[in-house]
Amino acid sequence: MPVAKAPVFVMNENFTITATCPNSYMAFINGVEKTLPYTVTQTYQQQIIVVKGYGYGEGMQNSDTVEQTFTVPAMEMPKAEAPVFAMNESFEITATCANSYKAYVNGIETVLPYTVTQTYQQQNIVVSGYGYGINLQNSDTVEQSFVVPAKHFDEYVDLGLPSGTLWATRNIGANSPVEYGDYFAWGETEPKEIYSWDTYKWCKAYDDWFTKYCTDYDYGYNGFTDNKRKLDPEDDAAYVNWGSSWRMPTKKQQNELRDKCTWTWTTLDGVNGRLVTGPNGNTIFLPAAGECSDSGLRHDGSWGYYWSSELYFYTDGSDVSQALHFYSVHFDTGWDLRYYGLTVRAVRVPQN
Repeated sequence: MPVAKAPVFVMNENFTITATCPNSYMAFINGVEKTLPYTVTQTYQQQIIVVKGYGYGEGMQNSDTVEQTFTVPAMEMPKAEAPVFAMNESFEITATCANSYKAYVNGIETVLPYTVTQTYQQQNIVVSGYGYGINLQNSDTVEQSFVVPAKHFDEYVDLGLPSGTLWATRNIGANSPVEYGDYFAWGETEPKEIYSWDTYKWCKAYDDWFTKYCTDYDYGYNGFTDNKRKLDPEDDAAYVNWGSSWRMPTKKQQNELRDKCTWTWTTLDGVNGRLVTGPNGNTIFLPAAGECSDSGLRHDGSWGYYWSSELYFYTDGSDVSQALHFYSVHFDTGWDLRYYGLTVRAVRVPQN
C-alpha cells in the first residue's frame, strides 16, 4: 500500500499557518487539532508554536508524523505617556497625563496635586515621574525643576541707631530668630554643599584669579580689574532672596551696630549667640551659627560670622570681604575669605 505524503507547514508574515500536501492531512497546533489555514494571534509575549501533522488517504498508509516549530515575536507594547508637571502661583504642583503615573517630589513619592509650603528660604523643587498602565510600557522618567521663592519677609527692628538703619529680626533662610538660616559665599545668592575656591562663583579656581569684584590686577584673571568694592544687587543675597526692600549691610552699618549697641552673650531657646541691644532698648538676636569652608560647618554654637556687602581693605588684595565676628568674650568687625559660607543678617532699605 502506498504511503501518503506528509504535509509541509509554513507561517507567513501575518503569522498564518498553512500546509502544502497532495492528499488529506491532519494538523495539530501545540497539541490541539486545528483546521488550516490558522492565524496565531500576536500578544505582548513571545510564542513558540509547534505544528505537527501527518498525511492520509483512501488506500494509503499514513505518512510519518512531521513537526515544525515557528516563533511568533512579542507584539511591541505601546509606551505610556509621560506626565507633564506644572506649578501654579500658589505653588501647587499638578500633572497632566493620559494614563496613570507616579510622581516624586524631591525624591519622595507624592500624590498630586501637592502644594509646597512657602518658607523664608528659597526652595528648589525637583519633580520626577513616569507614566504606566495595563498593556503599556512604562514611559521614560521625566524631571522638571521649579523654584519656590522665599516668603516675603517684612520683620525688622528699629534699634534707635543714629543712621536710622533697620535690622532684620532673623537671618536669611531662617524661619525664626534663633535658626541659623542659610550660608552664602560672598557675592553668591544660593547656599551650596561645598565652599571652596574651586566652587566660588567669581574666580577661576584660585584666590588670585577673580572675574568680578577685583581691585588689584595681581588678583584678577589675566590681570582683570573692575574696581567694584560693593556687591551689585543681583549678587546681594538679601536682595535676591527677600526682595528689593532688603540689602546686606555695608561696612559702615556693621561698624555702627558694633559701636552703638550693647552686646550680650546669651542662650535663647537653647541657641548660643549675641543679644544686641540698641540705644532705644530694642534688641535683635544673632545666633552663633559658625561658618562653612572646605571641611564643612565649623564653630557653630561658639562663633558668629556675618557678611557685609563690601570688600575689606585693611589687607592686600581682593580675596577677603568684611564680616562681623563674635564669640562669648569678644565681638568686632574683621575679614573672611570670600569663598567661606557665612550667614547674612539683612538691613531694611529706607522706603520713600
